[in-house]
Amino acid sequence: MGIIAFVFIICFLEGFVWNVEIVGNERISRSVLTSYLENSGLKSGTMWSVIDRKELAWDMMGDFEDIAWAHINKNGTTARVEINEITEQPEPFDENTLKGNKVQRKELEVVAYRQQSKISLRSQKTYRRLIFFSAEIPLYIKIKAGDIEEEQAKMLTIKGTELPVGVAEKTEKYFTQTPYDLSDEELLSLAEKKLSYLVKQELDGFEIINRSPKCETDSDKCTIKCAYVVREKEE
Repeated sequence: MGIIAFVFIICFLEGFVWNVEIVGNERISRSVLTSYLENSGLKSGTMWSVIDRKELAWDMMGDFEDIAWAHINKNGTTARVEINEITEQPEPFDENTLKGNKVQRKELEVVAYRQQSKISLRSQKTYRRLIFFSAEIPLYIKIKAGDIEEEQAKMLTIKGTELPVGVAEKTEKYFTQTPYDLSDEELLSLAEKKLSYLVKQELDGFEIINRSPKCETDSDKCTIKCAYVVREKEE
């Protein structure tokens, strides 16, 4: 009984955030981000189940102009907040003076759609099974399957040796999807952030000399086409 109680205590404690890690920030100070996350509910001692990580990441991208992309990962009891900041635009440059310097022209295009869907966590349930050698004893009565399932097993370990005794835990989450339309300003901001993220993927290893963006917005979407003059970075 003591071993089983110990296993259940460990499982219970892992349902909370005990550490918040922030990576990728350069211009935005860690203290500002930490204060923002705490005010949004992400801090030590908060239950994972009350944190909508996707919605919080979107809020960060909307509230900080320098953030092009943000993601919050769950790593055990650590919340790892990953940030990519928007690259500052370079000064205008005459392309004719760059001939013979490994200069290239690259064109990128992104599309952002006006209609979006807000996915919110409606509820979640955790089901546990007691593992004792080859036997598994369910400790629940399951009624309805969730939209997303996450399962992990925690086996009892003594002096580095894993024993065939432990608890299998399955967390099932139920979501609600609510459609909504972006304003023209929000639509343009989303398209610019998608372009910034694409630039980081496609132009890695290049120095941006100049850029010529063209934006088209209609009732359904916003399209940005941007031509870049780039040069390979010298090692």
